[in-house]
Amino acid sequence: MVMADRFKHLNDYLVSWGRPEKVLPALADDYVLDDPSEPKLVTRLTIIAWMNRWTEAMEAAGGTGRVESADSVEYDHDGILVRWSWWHAIGTEIEGSSLIKVTDQGVAHHRMAFARPRPAWRKTP
Repeated sequence: MVMADRFKHLNDYLVSWGRPEKVLPALADDYVLDDPSEPKLVTRLTIIAWMNRWTEAMEAAGGTGRVESADSVEYDHDGILVRWSWWHAIGTEIEGSSLIKVTDQGVAHHRMAFARPRPAWRKTP
């Protein structure tokens, strides 16, 4: 059985998290990341700068810039793969949840939420 492209795109996106030079191939052209600590939506054109800020902020908080999932649920229906997860920023107390939508063209949408601590530690561009 051949795996649908959306599963590969999701895996590539998750493995590439915090590595901006590797994430672009996993993204759909209309990719959007909604990070509540950012003043604007992050797009395919701005993801590398955002990931660099993310890594810098996580390192300043004592972390690595990488995240790990404690819980996750995936649902694939009508060509859209949806993944919800509870994540933790490695080396910090920062955690939250994420919802990612993926099509066979790539990761289309990623919405983040912070649970603890509030993202006051983030610098806005």
